[in-house]
Amino acid sequence: MCGIVGRINLNGDTVSYDSSKMMVQLLTHRGPDEQNLIFIDTKVKERHYLHGLNSKVEDFGDLFLGHARLSIIDLSTGSQPMTDISGRYTIVFNGEIYNYIEIKDELYKKGCYFNTASDTEVILNAYKIYGHDCVKYLNGMFAFVIYDSDRNTLFCARDRLGIKPFYYYYDSTKFIFASEIKSILSHNDINREIDYIGMADYLTFLYTTRDTTFFKKIKSLQPGFTLTLGKGGLLINRYWKPDLEPDYTMSERQAVENLRYLIEDAVKIHMRSDVQIGAHLSGGVDSSAIASIVSKLYDTELYTFTGKFNEGELYDESAYAIAVADEIKSKVFMITPTADDLIDHIARIAWHLDIPVVGPGIFPQYMVSKIAGSKLKVVLGGQGGDELFLGYPRY
Repeated sequence: MCGIVGRINLNGDTVSYDSSKMMVQLLTHRGPDEQNLIFIDTKVKERHYLHGLNSKVEDFGDLFLGHARLSIIDLSTGSQPMTDISGRYTIVFNGEIYNYIEIKDELYKKGCYFNTASDTEVILNAYKIYGHDCVKYLNGMFAFVIYDSDRNTLFCARDRLGIKPFYYYYDSTKFIFASEIKSILSHNDINREIDYIGMADYLTFLYTTRDTTFFKKIKSLQPGFTLTLGKGGLLINRYWKPDLEPDYTMSERQAVENLRYLIEDAVKIHMRSDVQIGAHLSGGVDSSAIASIVSKLYDTELYTFTGKFNEGELYDESAYAIAVADEIKSKVFMITPTADDLIDHIARIAWHLDIPVVGPGIFPQYMVSKIAGSKLKVVLGGQGGDELFLGYPRY
């Protein structure tokens, strides 16, 4: 998980270093390993790159891009913001491209060169070759922005299912984007008017629909969409939508085999990392299946992370998690969240979320993730399984 931020003043005014730095500082929990900024004067194509947040520099340029990094792939040379060899394209990227090795092989054949081993540079070169269609080649979770200095455009994209967040603010004088709303709200010159339609959506459906947030002028780029900012203004395009047509020609056995292959392949490709990985393990079907597959493919001891409650058998499924852990021979880290933990952490949880999340499960998930984060950077889990396989009563 990383954090990306940026601002371009459409009227040519110079961006503020202090406000730019604040945007990045607010996201250091997403990217504790490294924080960098780049300031660009789009008129003369001059740029100033700033490593870290400890320096004080003069305000410069009408465009700034910032990045808070959690290092997972290419730990030594994958710093961002990243500019390509020609100096034309600059990217800030949050996420991971799981098929970056295969894409990189194809780009080599098309004459591309690489200075790093990162998936970030793969996106840059894919954009150079395929343009806006580059997103169609990406298998992963991502939100990124690419600045093209020749065309003076910003190209923004979000992954197909919206795993990675992307929020933006746009008016006649500026465009601001960030991984979290709080970074946008740190600016004093934005409209903070409440969007009562967005709030009504949430109170009705327990989530906001379309691109709405709780703020009228702050929008969320929808999953499977791209956004381009240029001379023509703001252009939003949908590049993907799910195919929901059933395949009646497939037998039940074929469906089971295909599903098994897809799950195993997804887990395998998610394990591409230059750091140690672990797995959430609740004892349920989703996390147990994933942890079991990881254990077969992983050549070192697997760490698994489990939460339990002491309020009775109805609230404690740890026996199932322990049974799975014993079977796959993982090292178990178990936590028992308490009422005092909730009191101590609820304000912090709300601050991290920015917007409400339905259900009390976010609290134990936070506590389990907290202990996982103290041991590892990458943890696989079964979140999303209920949505895919209709596990909730409302489905």
